[in-house]
Amino acid sequence: IGNQEEQVVHAVSDGVLIEDVINFMRTDNMIILRVKDSSIVENGIKRAQSIVGVEYDFDFNFSDSNRFSCTEVVDYCYPGLFKKSKRFWREVLVPDDIAMSPSIEVIWDSRVHQARWSTISGVQPLWDAFSDKKKMRIRMRTVD
Repeated sequence: IGNQEEQVVHAVSDGVLIEDVINFMRTDNMIILRVKDSSIVENGIKRAQSIVGVEYDFDFNFSDSNRFSCTEVVDYCYPGLFKKSKRFWREVLVPDDIAMSPSIEVIWDSRVHQARWSTISGVQPLWDAFSDKKKMRIRMRTVD
């Protein structure tokens, strides 16, 4: 973002902020996704920069662009790219909607690397029980 390539824009309870990618990646599991159409990435970055400092949307109201939840940031940066699901009595974008989108490619998935290690060490990974990706719930953060 800007002159800092190793930074990520995302929403947390404190609002939309820019964070160092190393701090951002401190989580149990992560999947890194990329928009397949590289021609829209630059505009997505500009839109992300324009909302830094905006409050968090605890109501998950996708029709209000004055506040943003984590997935609302992604939807705002790439308008019309993702199909929303009807949940919680309204149209929302959940991480699975993003991860399963044909417009997205998986760059890296920590669960795959953990699965390889677990297989080597003889431990059966819990997520192997989910062969259908649509049933799998993913904790996700997106990085351009």
